[in-house]
Amino acid sequence: MTRKFFYSSLATIAMLLCHAAHAQSTMTEDQCIEVILSDAGWQPKYEACTRLRQIGTAKSVPALATLLQDERLSHMARYALEPMPYPESAEALRDALKKAREPQKTGIITSLGVKRDAQSVRAIAKALRDDDADVARAAAGALGRIGTPMAAAALVKAQLRAPAQIKNELYEGMLACAEQHHADGKPDMAAGLYFVVFHNATIDNTRFGAFRGLAHALPAESPALLTRALGGSPQLKVKKPSAIDVAALEINGQDPALRDFAAQVVAEVPGSEVTAALVAALPSLPPAGQTALLRGLGDRKDPAAHAAVVAAMGSTNAGVKQAAVTALAKLGTAEDVASLTALLASDNADIANAAKTTLSNMKAEGVDTAITAALPNVAPAQRAALVDMLSERMAVEAVPVALASLNDADAGVRAAGLRTLTKLGTQVEAPAVIATLKGTQDGDERTDASNALNAIASQAGDALLPVVLNAMKGAAPESRAVLLRSLGRIGTPQALGAAVAALRDGNTEVGNEAVRVIAGWPTADAAPHLLKIAQGGNAAHKDAALRGYVRLAQAEQDGAAKAAMLSNALVVAKSPEEKWLVLPAWGAIGTKQSLDVLTPMLADPAVKNEAATALISAATAFAKADPASKPAAVAAINAVLAATDDTAIRERAQKTLEGLK
Repeated sequence: MTRKFFYSSLATIAMLLCHAAHAQSTMTEDQCIEVILSDAGWQPKYEACTRLRQIGTAKSVPALATLLQDERLSHMARYALEPMPYPESAEALRDALKKAREPQKTGIITSLGVKRDAQSVRAIAKALRDDDADVARAAAGALGRIGTPMAAAALVKAQLRAPAQIKNELYEGMLACAEQHHADGKPDMAAGLYFVVFHNATIDNTRFGAFRGLAHALPAESPALLTRALGGSPQLKVKKPSAIDVAALEINGQDPALRDFAAQVVAEVPGSEVTAALVAALPSLPPAGQTALLRGLGDRKDPAAHAAVVAAMGSTNAGVKQAAVTALAKLGTAEDVASLTALLASDNADIANAAKTTLSNMKAEGVDTAITAALPNVAPAQRAALVDMLSERMAVEAVPVALASLNDADAGVRAAGLRTLTKLGTQVEAPAVIATLKGTQDGDERTDASNALNAIASQAGDALLPVVLNAMKGAAPESRAVLLRSLGRIGTPQALGAAVAALRDGNTEVGNEAVRVIAGWPTADAAPHLLKIAQGGNAAHKDAALRGYVRLAQAEQDGAAKAAMLSNALVVAKSPEEKWLVLPAWGAIGTKQSLDVLTPMLADPAVKNEAATALISAATAFAKADPASKPAAVAAINAVLAATDDTAIRERAQKTLEGLK
């Protein structure tokens, strides 16, 4: 098949589908019925069924019923019948079930379940004993969707003798029935079903679903079930025990998976009396159970659990202590900050990290103020952590605390203050940052201060320029050099003028930094200064300036201006290494001028390979932009092939040449 014929066929199919969709969207109910009852092929009948799902009434049910035993169209007839609110639609499915065979039987049963047809329960219940496991599974699912007491009873009875291969589907159906009973205001009936599943199911997901259902069906009694799963021994009823009591007796409290799942359920079951009962049980649980319950109580977010969680922080068991600390992230108050900050110095790294995470995440009112108040009472390492924490919390106290930290005797605390000001500092805080920068002898601290000042300069702009320039007067050379970097972040013409003036600084380090700042300048107005520096006699300055100049040339949007700048750069570039900086930029320009500049450079053995690579790129871009330029591009590629013996370059040139033909 040719590509042209293939795409033509696709277009034809697409056109036919569009026509079919249009016809389907305009067919009346009578027309759909006529198509279904005719000798038409499956496609028109398929479309008619789709349309009847949208517009069908009881009148179309008999016609759709004729397709329910059809191997190719039964599913489409059911697709149309399922949403119909008319009794006739369910009756048609019930009648079809009496004579259906696989796979239509499975589909019809499923549709009756979708319609929640209570009148079909008896017939579907018979299918639970079908020799075909797929039919039996479909019946279990359908009865679960129907969810009536009769449907539930059929599932309970069937599970007593059902083969293992369908038992889990029966239990899943029972869970669906139980949910319906609960929704219908019949919690005791729901609990009975949940108990049967919990008692008999062997798959954890199913058993745990029943466990959760039990707790939600009878929430007032759920603490007994949950406590047992957590490893406790609750008081259970002696007379008339509930489904929860009986289920609890079956739990040995040694199942880690059930214990962890119980912690999830603790967070879900509503009621203050549930919280009270669980809190009362907490001290009697084994450590693993306490840990799980504390996790659940935290997720429960009931303030009534707060006192018990705080008490658990005094546990001698590290896991319990850590769980209590973690729970306070959701239950803690400002009063807990002092005890949590004390734990930042814990010998147990997990507990210390948990305390840090909790302090960072607590949402209660007054926590930021409490953290600030705790600062003088902790060791330097913890003080630094609290300063960082206030920054993470975006606390209003963060900036004042950071400013105060710049005068701390501990370098780590000062570093935390500078990190905060890097994130939150403004022009107001700049003088304090500059004072730190000028006053420190520590290289790391100077770098931290420089980062903070640069961040402030980026958002303050020219307003910060007088402050920086004034700070440079009389500053040590290393400080002047660092202060220069903020000029590039300010990035305005006035700041550029100050950086250019710094080129005349008598200190070599300051002069070198001025060159680096101008070389990295974000705007094109630095280009003339960079060209002048590159034309000078300082080799180190020339390299940085030439790199910066070429970078600005590449960013230039005007093609003529870009070419002019690159021409200037080639004039300045004397050594092969300097030319290597310029040639790739020429290669990115797809013009005749770039070919004319690069082709003669193939004759220079020191740069011919770099020129060849750039020329291939330029020729490709030139030919792509203007097909009429292909001859010139081909000539340039042929010149590359004639000039270089580099295998990789020749292969690339040859492929490019083939693509141009």
